[in-house]
Amino acid sequence: GVLRDDPPPMHPWSAFRPDSGVFLRTLARLPAVRRPWLRRIYDRVREHPFSHPF
Repeated sequence: GVLRDDPPPMHPWSAFRPDSGVFLRTLARLPAVRRPWLRRIYDRVREHPFSHPF
C-alpha cells in the first residue's frame, strides 16, 4: 500500500510570491531593515508591490 493522490495535483502556473503588504510589515519589524541591502529590497517592494522583490 502506497497512498497517493489520483490524479496528482496540478503544478502552479508561476512561482510563489508573498503578499506585498505582509512582506513589508514583516520587514518593517526587523531591526536589520536598517541595513542598506535589506532597505533596498524594502523600498523596491514598497514602490512596486506587484513586481518580483529579488
